[in-house]
Amino acid sequence: MEAWLSELRSSMITLQKEAISAMLSVEEQQQQQITLQKLLMIVDAERSYRRHVLSILEELHAELILAKVIVPSGDVTQRVHNKNKDYDYFIGKVKVE
Repeated sequence: MEAWLSELRSSMITLQKEAISAMLSVEEQQQQQITLQKLLMIVDAERSYRRHVLSILEELHAELILAKVIVPSGDVTQRVHNKNKDYDYFIGKVKVE
């Protein structure tokens, strides 16, 4: 009877170690999946931000070129209309002597 209990205890310890190992493996895979999802969200947000900045810069560049063509001398203030906000840009020439 004592040998049987000892063998049963040994089997239970082995099963316990295997169960813990399996649970840790599943937990690690879940954590890796969560980390991957977070990284994808960060990359998407960064791409969106940079696209927005690029859009503003392209709009400003176009306005500056237009102002240069329309008003070759003197000062002019252009109003640029963006989707959600209005931006005021002062465009002027500087004479360097």
